Amino acid sequence: MQQAVDEGHQPWRLDPLSVAEADGVGSYGFLTPCGQAGGGEPGRVVSCDAFTLSQVASAGVAEVEVAHNGKVYLIELIKPIPGDGKIWMVQEVKEKI
Repeated sequence: MQQAVDEGHQPWRLDPLSVAEADGVGSYGFLTPCGQAGGGEPGRVVSCDAFTLSQVASAGVAEVEVAHNGKVYLIELIKPIPGDGKIWMVQEVKEKI
């Protein structure tokens, strides 16, 4: 994945919130982020989830909160390779207690 980003593909993988949204919807069953839901169709009601970047640590660790079906989940992300220009990856998803 890092090589693909280095070649200019999937630049969103450099942002922890974007990775949480894309992987959360694609792999973990969360709904489309609320800012992207609906596609601008008037009168259309679309279910969505609220994704919020809650923490970014300097050591390549980030945390995103997701409000989904009345519960809050934490998506923990890491940079497997430290440094600028390196990708973020989901490490763990768990319900916030």
